[in-house]
Amino acid sequence: MLLALLATLAAGCSVQPLLTVGRQCQHKIECAPGLVCDPTTNRCAVAPDSGLLPDGARPDATRDGPAGELGPSFDSTVDGRLVDSTVDGPVGDSSVDTAPPYKLSCSIDVKAGTHNCAAPVTQDALSPGSGRFTVDLAGYSELTLVARLCDPTGYALDVGNSPTNNGDGGDGGSRSNDSELQIKDTTLSIFGNDYNPAGGGKLIQAAPSYVPASGCAERTLVISDGQVTGSQGLSVTSPYIFRLNQPDSEGSPDAIVYLGLDRVVGSTARVGTGLERVDVKLR
Repeated sequence: MLLALLATLAAGCSVQPLLTVGRQCQHKIECAPGLVCDPTTNRCAVAPDSGLLPDGARPDATRDGPAGELGPSFDSTVDGRLVDSTVDGPVGDSSVDTAPPYKLSCSIDVKAGTHNCAAPVTQDALSPGSGRFTVDLAGYSELTLVARLCDPTGYALDVGNSPTNNGDGGDGGSRSNDSELQIKDTTLSIFGNDYNPAGGGKLIQAAPSYVPASGCAERTLVISDGQVTGSQGLSVTSPYIFRLNQPDSEGSPDAIVYLGLDRVVGSTARVGTGLERVDVKLR
C-alpha cells in the first residue's frame, strides 16, 4: 500500500483521504472502502456485508496510530480515474454536524439521461449528456448540489436565479433577481443580479481551478438566500446573489432555482461536457 501511494505521488497526482465512520458525507464515493454514505444521516457507516468492525476497522487490522485509532486510508480510482474527493474538515476533525436532515433527496444521471426526482425538482429537458431542471424552494431554506465532473469543458454546470440565465452573468431580461453560478471549464464563477450597484451580471466571486481539468472530482454547493458555500472553502454572502422570495422589478417574487446540466439554463447554444451526475438535496 505504501509503495503504491509513493508511486502515485511521484506521478504528480493529488491523493485525498477518504472519510471514515461517522464523518459527514454526500455520496458513498467519499467514504473509505467497506463503508457507505447513510442517506438518513449523511454520514459514513459500515456496510452490512463488509465484515468490518463497528469503527470501520478490519478484524485483523494493524493500527498504526494511537490506541483505538486507525491510520489514514487513501482513495484509489472510480471508473479507472483518480477521484479528488473533498473532505469535510481537517484530518482528525471530529466536529459533529448539527444541521437538520434533508427533507428531499434525488439524483440526476446526466451521462445516462435519467433521474429519480419529483416535484419540487422538475425536469424541463433531459437527454444523455444534457439537461435542465427547475427546483422550487418554496417551503425550503437550502439547496445542496453534489456534482460529479470528469474532464469538464465549457459550461458543465450552470445554476441560475432566472429561467433565462445564459452564462457569464447574462440574462434574457425576465428577472431582476438573475444571479448565476457556473462551472465553466475548471473555473467556478458567481455573478450578481441587477440590483448590484456595480451593474447587473457583474462577477462577484471567481475560483480558478475549482475542479481539475482531467480526472474526476465531486464538488458540493450549498445555496440559500443570499449565500453560496461549498467545497474547496467556498463561502460567498451577498445581497446580490440567489435571492429567494424577494421583490423583483421584472417578474413575480419566487424561490425558484434553475439547473443547466452540460449547458446554460436559458439556451442550448452554450453547452459543456463532463458533468456526469448531480445529487439534489433540500432542507
